[in-house]
Amino acid sequence: MANLSNINGKFVVEQTTGYVGIGITDPAFPLEVKSASAELALNATAGSIYRVRSTASDEFIITKNGVGDRLTISGGGDATFAGNVILGDSSQIQLGTGNDAQIDHTGSHLFIDNSVGSTYIRNTSTSSILLRNSTGGDIQFD
Repeated sequence: MANLSNINGKFVVEQTTGYVGIGITDPAFPLEVKSASAELALNATAGSIYRVRSTASDEFIITKNGVGDRLTISGGGDATFAGNVILGDSSQIQLGTGNDAQIDHTGSHLFIDNSVGSTYIRNTSTSSILLRNSTGGDIQFD
């Protein structure tokens, strides 16, 4: 590999591809950062600083400086959000490999659809399950 720039193996611009490596001498991607916890900072002028990192424990994390982790995705694919997940009207939460179940809001109505097996609403506490409408009419299941 012919390097346009190789500064002590810490910063490399590969001459043939133009790929940039930080902490790696043979980058395989347009920008590749390699370290125990590879991290990039996105710093908007007069705005927030967000850090994106990949950890040695196989996590992908987005952090807002001064606030903390905003999104963590584990190596197994589990996502943990620090705030709400907001979907616009007519968007759907799809569950299952074949979209076996969906939850969606049309802007006017909420739908919970299940196309495989039974649908269960479970309460593992000792409290009741209540279905309540806007006028206070409840249906209670003990």
